Amino acid sequence: MSDTMALPGTDTNMIPARRAFARKWVKVLLLVSIVAYGVWLVTDSYRTLSHTTDAPAHIATGLELIDHGTYTYERQHPPIARVAVAIGPWLLGARSNRDTEPVMYQEGERIIYQTGEYRALITAARLGNLPFFLLLLLGTWILAKPIIGRDAAILALFFTVTIPPVAGNAGLATLDIAPIGFALIALHLFCNWLDSPNRRTAIGFGVFAAASMFCKLSFIPFLAVACAALFAWRCWIIRRAMPETPKFTDEHRKGISPIIWSGFLVGWAAYGFQLAPLVVHEPGAQLGLLQRIVAYPVYPAVLQHLSVGLLDVARLSAHGWGSYLLGETGRTGWWYYYPVGLFYKTPLPVLIAGLVGFFLLVRESLRLNRWQIAMPAIVALAVLAFCTTSRINLGIRHVMIVYPLLAIAAAWTIIRLIEMTRHRAAAIGAAGLIVTAQLASSIAAHPDNFNYFNFIAGDRPEGILINVDLDWDQDLWRLEDEVRRRGIESISVAYNDYLGGPKYDNLPNVTVLNPGEPATGWIALGLWTKTSSGAGFDWLKPHQPVARIGTSIDLYFVPDGQTPK
Repeated sequence: MSDTMALPGTDTNMIPARRAFARKWVKVLLLVSIVAYGVWLVTDSYRTLSHTTDAPAHIATGLELIDHGTYTYERQHPPIARVAVAIGPWLLGARSNRDTEPVMYQEGERIIYQTGEYRALITAARLGNLPFFLLLLLGTWILAKPIIGRDAAILALFFTVTIPPVAGNAGLATLDIAPIGFALIALHLFCNWLDSPNRRTAIGFGVFAAASMFCKLSFIPFLAVACAALFAWRCWIIRRAMPETPKFTDEHRKGISPIIWSGFLVGWAAYGFQLAPLVVHEPGAQLGLLQRIVAYPVYPAVLQHLSVGLLDVARLSAHGWGSYLLGETGRTGWWYYYPVGLFYKTPLPVLIAGLVGFFLLVRESLRLNRWQIAMPAIVALAVLAFCTTSRINLGIRHVMIVYPLLAIAAAWTIIRLIEMTRHRAAAIGAAGLIVTAQLASSIAAHPDNFNYFNFIAGDRPEGILINVDLDWDQDLWRLEDEVRRRGIESISVAYNDYLGGPKYDNLPNVTVLNPGEPATGWIALGLWTKTSSGAGFDWLKPHQPVARIGTSIDLYFVPDGQTPK
């Protein structure tokens, strides 16, 4: 039968319209499926992974602000994301006890273990991160669509969702996912403001940029270097194409004030529009006139919190923090920490396609003299370049804003492969293989998403990265299950801290094991504890682990009489 022949009573002009309608709804269904798959990855991990080391502190600080209107535990992390993870526990009846418990980690443990059903409270806290994950996907879509088109933007969402550390960190009660969506939308608005400066885009940029910064202070330099790099790239492209065109106009200058004031109001709102002194002095100190003026509680609290938080971050950076890379431990980091971490913790399909996509986007930007096309590559490179100077190396979670940018570039690579006219079958086959391999990586990684390593890392990734990237105190529930399965009646545990406390209450006859204290019987040893303790657990070297619990605990059995002196 001829392709042009229609059934009796049909209008052949409606066939293309029906096909277009069908294609539209296929795309909508695909988009919904991708988002639903991402939500499943995030929420399904709740039942497997115990809370991470930092979660109690975030819950405690968020609850302090909700219950008391104060934010005093620790100020190097702003409150927006912390309040979000504290709302769920608060709705379940958890309350802050700030006046009697001055240590945020111990207050957090009291909250999650003593104010209700432990697992329900942890799940409620983690659900506070889910809206930020959805915002990240929205930000990816908003950023990708005008650069690479609607179809490629759907692919960009697919790649973002199937990068395991993205969904993995979204499933924790932590702060690393929260700022990314705000920052992506802020970058989109910044680009629009540069090209078409007006009050609306200026205010929008200020609001979303401030929201990301008051989720996590590290996004202050991230957005600063990203915007500076984008502005420089725009100036260069304009100079090549239209040398007489002004790069920064009076309209741009007029927009600076709305950006600052809108951002300031967001920051002040994050602290509940409170008033506070600019500077807090020791009680009983003799103050001069200027000191008394700045000590009056009549200033927006955000000014004090921001200055104290930035000073705390500067002190932490100067002092360093215990970190690990490629078999070495240190306190001041390595310039190549984040590039190495991203190489091993990114699925190879999106990594390769993304790097190719960065090159293609920059080339297209130069060819068409359209500076925004290269934006994903420019921002990713600017952030990574800045992070080479960081002395705090505590996981690739700190640079996860690179992932949606890499996903956008990978999607562009796939589209260009599909559009190839020469060797078309091979190109489409390669595109399909990349997408299939990426999905397979995501499925294989679940539920160990945030601690994912690609196959190049081998079966012992602790030789590459450990702290936070592999071992973040997340396998305690699995240890409890393994102890029950094996019928173990007593066990010694060394897992990320030596405080003991209620987190070990579900283990039978547990002994907290300190470095340099040999023991016999069943022993559970965390990988980061083993590595960060120097020679403290060398006495276990003659013994092989009986099992690896999750990704972060080695289970040993040492018979009586086999412990070295």
